[in-house]
Amino acid sequence: MRISSNFQYESYKAQVAGVLERYTEAQLQVSSGKRLNKPSDDPLGSGILLS
Repeated sequence: MRISSNFQYESYKAQVAGVLERYTEAQLQVSSGKRLNKPSDDPLGSGILLS
């Protein structure tokens, strides 16, 4: 089976975007000193904090 260059490019691009997103989230956690920066980070943990 042959894999096109465009498919490889799109796959790599998606992987890089995912890595960049995880890096940005980790950088935000480190810089703020908080594990939860927005409710969607941990819905259960956010519910416990708000109650």
